[in-house]
Amino acid sequence: MPSSPSPSPSSNKVEAFRTIFEKTLTEIAHRTGGPSDPTAVSQRCIILSGGVDTCAILAASRKLGIRYGGALTVVTSDASPDLGFSSACAAEHGIPHHIVRLTAEDLVDEYLPQIIQLLQIYDGMVLRN
Repeated sequence: MPSSPSPSPSSNKVEAFRTIFEKTLTEIAHRTGGPSDPTAVSQRCIILSGGVDTCAILAASRKLGIRYGGALTVVTSDASPDLGFSSACAAEHGIPHHIVRLTAEDLVDEYLPQIIQLLQIYDGMVLRN
């Protein structure tokens, strides 16, 4: 009887990542009141760009039964690609979507100093996200 092929190293890494990712989402959901408790859901929000990362979080959350009461997207113009992607993602997952429109100057002058102080970091990639 032929043996079945063994999983490739990359598929093992993908499965290991998926396990850690889902475990982490579940832990966060329990720390915030439980995956689908109505009060917890009404208070749980996701910052949504509509990119790969936030779409992956929402897809895994759906699989795990974790729900969100809202999604928040910050844009600096109607030409922002985040606007269309985030709106489509929120609609696909049935999440109320709130769009905050700010100017780039507001973000830099008013909010950036507060974010740097809160995070205690000045790394462009961290701050951009």
